[in-house]
Amino acid sequence: MTKTENNSLTKVRLKSLITAARKYVPQEENVSSDAVDFNWEEPHHFNLDQLGILDIIVKRIEAQLEKVFSGMCEGEFSISMSPITQHFAFQLAAKMPLEYDKHYLLPLTIDMDKCGYLTIDPDSALLFVEQMLRDTESESEPGRELSSLEQTILMDVASAIAEAINKSIKEHGGPNLETFKELSKGDWPLYKNGIEDITCLDVSVEHEAGTMSFTFGIFSDVIEPMLGAKTIAKSEYSTKEIKNMIMESMNYAPMEVCAELCSTVISLNDVMSLGEGDLLVLDKKINEPIEVLFNRCPGMKAYPATHLGKYAVVMAGKNV
Repeated sequence: MTKTENNSLTKVRLKSLITAARKYVPQEENVSSDAVDFNWEEPHHFNLDQLGILDIIVKRIEAQLEKVFSGMCEGEFSISMSPITQHFAFQLAAKMPLEYDKHYLLPLTIDMDKCGYLTIDPDSALLFVEQMLRDTESESEPGRELSSLEQTILMDVASAIAEAINKSIKEHGGPNLETFKELSKGDWPLYKNGIEDITCLDVSVEHEAGTMSFTFGIFSDVIEPMLGAKTIAKSEYSTKEIKNMIMESMNYAPMEVCAELCSTVISLNDVMSLGEGDLLVLDKKINEPIEVLFNRCPGMKAYPATHLGKYAVVMAGKNV
């Protein structure tokens, strides 16, 4: 390499080089100090707009439930709906035998496929039965087992609650939910227990006899259409057909091709000293093939050439 002038690397030149390069570094965006941390342990199936629509549907559910409990409860009562919560199925399934082992569960189905449930705690179950029997003055043992007759009555109560929720969901374009044939206790009521998203609604009914509460849960993808969420249609193709289509589309995948003439290593001081007219000697002989890169990965060897006034390469194979 020949030098046309003395451009030795000094502290002053290095400092000016760093200062000049700073303008090419993008500035960091200011992050608001009141930003909310994203919780990766909770699903975020629905956005704020969809949750807003869901709140409207919840108010409609509340109105339908008032009709149910007005015919069930003696005296005044009030219904409170907790904010909608979203959970992963495996989280709820893990809690079921530990925290809900004595709860009564009623699976909800669509075309016999379980998609949701109602859960009622033992104390609320007993209060529901007493309200149906108009037996509000008897002193019952909290959390005791219900008799077969009482479980039948509780089944009627749970079915009436499920029908009120179902009516509100259908009014907003949702699916028709049907109740399972019987109550279960302590067992996970759904077939899926993985990373599926479940939307839950906790409801409490305040009455002079006590607080009666239950939880409604449903797979989030079941109620997507009524919230304007985009659903992914089930594939009409077999696994083999999908595999063939993928392989066919890969034949037309674009790949970047780069012919690398040669490379060498020089010091930063020599880089700073380079000027117009300088000769930089590379580490490859003129009769050696150059490297052809596919998507920046070495693929074949080739020799430089020209074709119709453009640079070209003549492939020399992989092991030249």
